[in-house]
Amino acid sequence: MRPILIFLTLLLFATCVPQAHAQRAFSEETQVFRDVRDGVFTVYSEYGKGTGFLVSADGLVVTNAHVLSTSDRIRVVLDPGLKVEATIVHADEKKDLAILRVHTSFVHDRPVLALSDGADGYVEVGERVLAIGSPLNQDRVLTSGIVSKVEEGAIIADVNINPGSSGGPLLNLASDVVGINTFGDVAARGQGLAGSISVRELHRVLEKARTKLDTAEEPSTAKYPCMPDRAYPVRALQDAVTRFDYVSSFEEEEHVFGRPGRTKSDHARGASGAQPFRMELGGFEILVFTPPRLYYVVKRREIDRAERAGRRSEEAREDADVFGDLREWGQYAGGWTPTVMFVVMPKLGQTGSSVFGNIISGIASGITGISTGSHSELEFKGDVAEFDLYEDGEMVSDLQRGVTWIPLDFSTGGFYSASGKDLARMGVFQYSAEDFAVDENGLWPDIDVFVRSSDEDAPRRMTLPPGVVEAIHADFDEYRWSLQAAQAPLVVKGAN
Repeated sequence: MRPILIFLTLLLFATCVPQAHAQRAFSEETQVFRDVRDGVFTVYSEYGKGTGFLVSADGLVVTNAHVLSTSDRIRVVLDPGLKVEATIVHADEKKDLAILRVHTSFVHDRPVLALSDGADGYVEVGERVLAIGSPLNQDRVLTSGIVSKVEEGAIIADVNINPGSSGGPLLNLASDVVGINTFGDVAARGQGLAGSISVRELHRVLEKARTKLDTAEEPSTAKYPCMPDRAYPVRALQDAVTRFDYVSSFEEEEHVFGRPGRTKSDHARGASGAQPFRMELGGFEILVFTPPRLYYVVKRREIDRAERAGRRSEEAREDADVFGDLREWGQYAGGWTPTVMFVVMPKLGQTGSSVFGNIISGIASGITGISTGSHSELEFKGDVAEFDLYEDGEMVSDLQRGVTWIPLDFSTGGFYSASGKDLARMGVFQYSAEDFAVDENGLWPDIDVFVRSSDEDAPRRMTLPPGVVEAIHADFDEYRWSLQAAQAPLVVKGAN
């Protein structure tokens, strides 16, 4: 009788204990992504951002040639917080493929992506394929789709490709690379199609690159600072901008920015204190932005436009939510990165022949007493070739840099006419806020900027005024306080 009682007791206990969940079944797509993701990287050049992937243990990385353009500063983000230098081994602009190289010490434990041999039937219409890339402000994003068409040198599929995905791998469910994601063929409505360069083309470019390895430049083992992984928090950004008190139409209101009792005299630095720092150096104008100053400029222009259009009645002003576009999810969409941004713009000015012509016209008018009018022919006075920042005499590594071409093409008629036809480069260079902090002795750093135009042999130098350095640092007070608050231990009331 006793064994039966024991058996019944165990059976009752087993029925009362919750059963463990069944083993989760993961899709083939999930397994492929897990197998290869650590071999897919984000590639940065001065002219753009793209994706690359590891194809050999000696550090060869594939990407698109258009991601690199003519840049001589190539950086590859291998993981969040790890950015390294890459050198160009070979680039084929017509095929739009490039082979980079990073130091082998950074990739010895990373998966090398296997390449399909490109033989007949290597990819078929209707086959499911996967694309991995770093589109927009994201990192290593997976999308999937169906092959729609296979050409000799390209694969067309309905995978989702966005700016920043260029150079990433297109894989089959066996984890083999069948293409390099490169271009879009997007319809006006609905889901678009994406184009990937066939792996067949890659094999030819890789073969050429390997012949150059012995003479190729050895990549550095240096590590470079990465963009902060935490956005300027919404509340901190709002608090910082509120101190600027940038909505001038609210000056006399007691209810400012939805905060009762706050008036201009309570918290304003004044509108002039909220503007970007503006300086001139040679043929360039340099603007320095922090997140709150950039946000100030954006909102100020929006409000000015609305006021000029007469769309801001007294009732609308009272109910206005000037921070309505600030959302917590902005940190996941690349919003308001906590960096110091230098925008270098070429200045406009008259050409030498235009100045000379107007002088002659003025002399002729003085002699004859008949005004002949004037025509001003404008051109850019600078073309960004180099930009560097030094802290106390040592070069500071930028977090990110970008250079783009800006055109000048206009003509106005009349007695005093003007025209311009030119092309020049402007640049945006981002640095860490910590580069502007006091040292261990409580002293502010000396910050020098160097800018060289393409028509100059040596860069021009300018030292930032100490007050500008201090103000830049102060603009990140709310950001630093928010970090401290997030790291502070949780105190429970009444706990021992």
